[in-house]
Amino acid sequence: MNHAVLNRPRLPDDPVRPDLAGIDGRECQVVALGAPLGTLIGDAWGWQTAIWSVAAVAALVAVVIAVLLPPIRLDQGASMRQRIAPLTDQRVLRVLRVLIVTLLAFIGIFLPFTYMSAVFAPAIGGEPARLALLLLVFGVAATAGNLTAGSLSDRYGSRHVVVAATVGVAVVCVIMLTVQQVFILVAITQALSGVVSYSVMGPQQHRIIACAAAESASLVTSLNTSAAYLGNFLAGSIGAVVLTTTGSAPLLLPIAAAFAAFAALLAWQLPGSASSTRQEALHKTGETTTTPPRREPSTR
Repeated sequence: MNHAVLNRPRLPDDPVRPDLAGIDGRECQVVALGAPLGTLIGDAWGWQTAIWSVAAVAALVAVVIAVLLPPIRLDQGASMRQRIAPLTDQRVLRVLRVLIVTLLAFIGIFLPFTYMSAVFAPAIGGEPARLALLLLVFGVAATAGNLTAGSLSDRYGSRHVVVAATVGVAVVCVIMLTVQQVFILVAITQALSGVVSYSVMGPQQHRIIACAAAESASLVTSLNTSAAYLGNFLAGSIGAVVLTTTGSAPLLLPIAAAFAAFAALLAWQLPGSASSTRQEALHKTGETTTTPPRREPSTR
């Protein structure tokens, strides 16, 4: 189940920090611990052992969820027709704009991450411990970036944070081209990459929620997360094609930078919705956005 369905429906002017950043932050923690641990297990006992370990942990988690997790019911007040409304009217274009930015950004993020061992082979020197350390550095930095992106979005607006983060990904990829030989410099660039890479998702979730009605929040956030996963898959496919045809792993870095830069350009030119544009205008003037109080039904 996509973690987005566990979020309550949110209004466009809600703060970004509390639930979206928290859930994505826990995903970053999984990356920080799981990726290097899997690398070490695979090196010590083979990749089949690593895969079986993942299967065993998943089975254990499934049992724990079945026993401990209480039933979760989504808002029953909204019909299925209302939930899919953003995909059936003029709002679909705004939703698609945000999804395209997410897709392009995560292709740029995961091209160097997926092929880290090949791109930074001179610095890693064939040592799995070094690769595991780079994965750990990326994951810890990603957690920090995700947790700070929410407060930055509340202060400066989600679109500006997405643009800055994707530009940051492009710049870091270019810097990586110049430091492939030196392990400590590679580790520093991985830390920078982790911060900017995982500063994208939380603000993007907020932008896509702003494109839809509150009852459709679960649907559009799930679509946005799926776009990120699709970017991860396409990054692996594009990287495989590049390595097969050219044999040059460093070539993945400028390609990743181009995807990230294109995502930044689209995010800048295509604001997600009128409400998010209004929110950013209020940030510029120093005002805060508030949700009008609900009117209580009259008892007379």
